[in-house]
Amino acid sequence: MNIAIISCVKTKKQGKLPAKDLYNSPLFKYSYNYTKVRYDKVYILSTLYGVLEPNDVIEYYELTLNKMNAQQKRQWAYKVATQLKSKIKPDDK
Repeated sequence: MNIAIISCVKTKKQGKLPAKDLYNSPLFKYSYNYTKVRYDKVYILSTLYGVLEPNDVIEYYELTLNKMNAQQKRQWAYKVATQLKSKIKPDDK
């Protein structure tokens, strides 16, 4: 299975929405639309939630890696690595 991972963005809609709809910058929309037709699976990398599937419902938040200290960044990286290990299989690309 071919997998794409795209980044969240600062520009978000208010409320509780699927991740693919919450993030609404032109760059995010382009990245998501590009990857969803070219890859078998798309994940969204979120600063707050970690690894998301496009239809995962999440709430609006304000958090960036730039505002995290070194320990928080390490914890975030560990969380993301753990989530990816559970989602990605050895034969995935």
